[in-house]
Formats: sequence, structure tokens, C-alpha cells
Amino acid sequence: MPYTATRCMIGDAFMKQREQNESRRPTAADPRVRSVAPDGSVRLKVFYKLLPRISTFFRRRRMMRLVKIIKMKPGMRVLDLGGTPMIWEHVSVPLEITLMNLPGAISPGMSVILQSPRLRHHTFHAVEGDACNVIQLSDHSFDVVFSNSV
Repeated sequence: MPYTATRCMIGDAFMKQREQNESRRPTAADPRVRSVAPDGSVRLKVFYKLLPRISTFFRRRRMMRLVKIIKMKPGMRVLDLGGTPMIWEHVSVPLEITLMNLPGAISPGMSVILQSPRLRHHTFHAVEGDACNVIQLSDHSFDVVFSNSV
């Protein structure tokens, strides 16, 4: 058998054995997988402490820009693909909002969130469906289609 063929067979056997060993080991125990920051990292703690405020700032700014560009009027019908109600708390114009999410993605606690004083001026409907195939919705049934995640 030529040297290269033997070398490939040994290499293949080695890789197969390595894969079997790694499949038994939890990912966290793999020495190649490291935390983004060491335990007790001050930077990580500061990041997570500031994240809600920073997110709120940018979300508010984004939604104010949307209202201005679209020239939203009270009662406009909005389809929010993959949406949650929280982003709409930054829109003061009362809207009729349909939140479409994949089956099982609508949390049981969403009805509690919808009762928030910051959201009561909107009318919400939650439907399950796939944003790539919205055949259950009739044509021209919405004035605006929105997705924060695109």
C-alpha cells in the first residue's frame, strides 16, 4: 500500500475516534470552547447593566423615525412579522397591530404585557403563521407591514 493511502487511513481512523470521543463530551467541557469573558468580568457586568437602557434608546429612536417616515395616522392597520408588543410602546399614535409569529412562539405571558398602560392605546391581535407564507391574510388588509428583525 502506498505511503499516502496508509497515511489517509490512519488519519481517517484518528478523526473518527476523535469525533466519537467529542460526541460524548459536553460542549462546555471542550477546552476549545471559551467564555466570551472570564467569570466575574467587570466589562460583561457593565454591558448587561447598560443593555436595557441602550436598547430602549435605539428602539425608541427607530420607532419615532418609522412614525415620521410612514406618516402614521390613528387607526392604521399594521402587520408586525415576528413581533412583540414592547416595541410599540414607543409609538404614541393609536394603531391596530397584528403580531404574527411562528406557531409556539407566542408566549402565554403576552396577554399580561398587552395590558401595560404604555400599550393600551393600541389594539393588538396575535396570530400564528409564517412570514414567508401569509396566505391566511387577505390582500390589502394592512396599511403597513413591519419587521424589526430584518
